[in-house]
Amino acid sequence: MSKGRRYLGWLIVVLALAPLPLFVGDALLRILVVANLYAIYAMSWDIFSGHTGYLSFGHGFLIGVAAYTTSLLNYHYGIPPYASIPIAILVSVLVGLLFFLPALRLRGSYFCLMTLLLVVVANLLVNTFSNVTGGDRGLTPLSTLATGATANFYITLVLMLVIGLGLWYVSRSNLGFVLRAIAQNEDTVEGVGIDTTKFKFFAFILSAIVASIGGCFWVHYLGTVTPSIISLDLSISIAIAAIVGGMGTITGPIMGAYLMLFITEYLRPFIPTPGRLLIFGLIGLIILIYCREGLMPRLSVEVKKLRNRILNRSNALG
Repeated sequence: MSKGRRYLGWLIVVLALAPLPLFVGDALLRILVVANLYAIYAMSWDIFSGHTGYLSFGHGFLIGVAAYTTSLLNYHYGIPPYASIPIAILVSVLVGLLFFLPALRLRGSYFCLMTLLLVVVANLLVNTFSNVTGGDRGLTPLSTLATGATANFYITLVLMLVIGLGLWYVSRSNLGFVLRAIAQNEDTVEGVGIDTTKFKFFAFILSAIVASIGGCFWVHYLGTVTPSIISLDLSISIAIAAIVGGMGTITGPIMGAYLMLFITEYLRPFIPTPGRLLIFGLIGLIILIYCREGLMPRLSVEVKKLRNRILNRSNALG
């Protein structure tokens, strides 16, 4: 595939989404802002868990640490977002390394359980130190990065596209190939002399940075932070979106995040949050039954088939 054709999909996304503020109202734009941020979360999960096979349910921990760090600095000390966000990202990565690196010695269900416990512990800490964190009420108001649905839409869209292109490039590089090989059979990869720990370490750092960016922009978009940013529901939603869209693809999690947000927002007036997540999980299960690799890989196959049919028909007519 030519270099230009590889980037065609990204160009189509830009051309489809960029003009939307001209045609849709603020209500839909606000949903799209959240979809962009969820896409960032899902891509951060995918570059680590989707590529290495180390399925994590602790991404809410990384997101929450960054979100609460920038919120505490902004709320209690008046530090503006442009200064508090870089600090929060650094803190989240360092704290993540402190807990995730030992967990990387584990595999399979043991690793999943370890990451799950991190989210539980983080929630306990938020409630224990409620005099600082605000407890269930959270902290409000926080400084926002922009006002108006249109401005926030473009900020999150550009952020999502830049992160997506960067991770997509990594995914298609030799590094991405090794990460996917680890998911297939880590022992075999180690057997040919590759130090898998270094690759997992890099993937985790990249994943933590992206997750932290998403968490920081989330709270400074809403102007408030609550324990929901560090909840198990969020961690599960991220994983489901990435799996449904297609693990190990980067573009798949974007599709999965958008699909999840629009389904759950459509059901919001009728069903409470846990029920909406359950319904999306069931829809995801049905999708995976019929296309185990996820939506994006199946879509890519169908597009290639259609292109080949068109080329063959053109050649026959010529």
